[in-house]
Amino acid sequence: QHGWRRTFVGSLVLKLLLTSLALFLAEGVLARKYFKALGAFGRPLELFVQANRLARDLAVSALIFWTLAIGVLLNSLNEVVCPKYNLHQLFIYRACPLQTAK
Repeated sequence: QHGWRRTFVGSLVLKLLLTSLALFLAEGVLARKYFKALGAFGRPLELFVQANRLARDLAVSALIFWTLAIGVLLNSLNEVVCPKYNLHQLFIYRACPLQTAK
């Protein structure tokens, strides 16, 4: 069973490397002077580069959003359960908030 797992991981790494290489070469072709001479034949290459950039940006944005959403959810839960104590402040300052005398 470990052999197939390693084969699967190896195939994913190979796919990512080949896709990165193709994207790198396509971006290099887009930057050349002769790309405009290709006309409509260069459009699929341009769309390939733009689609990959969009997918990468979307993946990074989703990662950032869901990472921060977990923190917001935990902070909201903290406000409902213990409104006097903020765990965020406790983690930063490592001390309970000072009580003011009445």
